[in-house]
Amino acid sequence: MFRFLIAALLVAAATGALESERSVVPALFAFGDSLLDAGNNVYIANSSARVDFPPYGETFFHRPTGRFTNGRTIADFLAMHLGLPLLRPSLDPAANFSKGANFASGGSGLLESTSFDAGVFSMSSQIKQFSQVASKLTKEMGNAAHAKQFLSQAIYIITSGSNDIGITYLENTTLQQTVKPQEFIQSLIHEYNKTILALHRLGARKMAIFELGVLGCTPFSRLVASTMNETGCLTQANQMGMLFNANLEQLVRDLRSQLPDMKIALGKTLNIFTGILNNATHYGFASTTSACCGAGPFNAGVSCGRKAPPNYPYKVATGKKPSRFLFWDRVHPTEVAYSLVFKQLWGGDLRAIEPFNLKQLSTMID
Repeated sequence: MFRFLIAALLVAAATGALESERSVVPALFAFGDSLLDAGNNVYIANSSARVDFPPYGETFFHRPTGRFTNGRTIADFLAMHLGLPLLRPSLDPAANFSKGANFASGGSGLLESTSFDAGVFSMSSQIKQFSQVASKLTKEMGNAAHAKQFLSQAIYIITSGSNDIGITYLENTTLQQTVKPQEFIQSLIHEYNKTILALHRLGARKMAIFELGVLGCTPFSRLVASTMNETGCLTQANQMGMLFNANLEQLVRDLRSQLPDMKIALGKTLNIFTGILNNATHYGFASTTSACCGAGPFNAGVSCGRKAPPNYPYKVATGKKPSRFLFWDRVHPTEVAYSLVFKQLWGGDLRAIEPFNLKQLSTMID
């Protein structure tokens, strides 16, 4: 009898420990650019930033979904770990927002000017959409207190800024002559601050913000660098990315003091990608410089899934064996790369995400 009681107590203690670590997240909301987009641009008639054609999506979904990779993104892996369905694009007419939604739009930025030419939804537009969704959910629940609790226990993830730097600034020599890098970065951080404060006003209390990765080391950046007689990564892009990350880190520190009721995790994406680049063979990558799909130098001269010009002197890479590549196309990682990054964001230490990881954030009660 005594042994039975001891065993029962041990089982109860173990069960309690498991329950205390179980996710208490009812929904997930994603905002940002093509690194998280689940296919919103497919529903924007005039968008030029679309990948709703093969071979995108072939590895996991076996069809193009509008995701800018061969399979799942960080948003998808997080949803799966939280026990939630994969997020539907917020613009999908069939979307059900009871478990969250993905507002990210490929090609978008923090600045309105970054998103305008591509016909995509800027960050401010995404926040407006979420505001409408939050109001709709409150009405559907019929109880303001329940809706407030639902929104406060949901997790909100954001990544943005790479298009602002790569397209709006680095491709505009006139702007570079009139606006210094630090001034431009400050304008981005100002918009980021507005975004976070807006989400807080709408009920967000658990958030994960991801820094920019190795902007200058994508296949396309390497191609640009080669035209400028640089060997390897594009120095200016990496410098701008690091400057952005430093300012974003300071913003997050300030917001933690300003918004003590909000839990904000900062994903150290640059550290994670740098670690992968420096240990490529350990992670099973045969190439970290060329895209799996595309054509031309670094397979970045012609975009993935697009036809090469007549008499193009380079062989077209059709995206075979993506698990051997860090990059799927000339800008975006492969599903396996996203998986590796997510694992560190989910359970990693302070070198990957601080002050707590996504697993810890998911178990925090507001």
